[in-house]
Amino acid sequence: MNLIELFYTIENKIAEGASLKDCLLLLNSYEATDYKNYVNYTPEKYHRGIVMKTPQLELVVMSWSEGNETGFHGHPGECIFKVLDG
Repeated sequence: MNLIELFYTIENKIAEGASLKDCLLLLNSYEATDYKNYVNYTPEKYHRGIVMKTPQLELVVMSWSEGNETGFHGHPGECIFKVLDG
């Protein structure tokens, strides 16, 4: 399953009433390498490579170079993530 397929699969599960937490197994099953198309290491700050976005769901590949940080922050809704490399 590539990232686009993953996005639509999670989106469909949410439409059926699942929470993002319920979709964590789907995210963890992702083993493809197409995420590399969205990686961009920069010395200044982390990078957000937006794969797909709708009003209900956003799939982002985050890239951090050594020394980059995001600082303490929150998110207005649910959030799940998977470390793909590093």
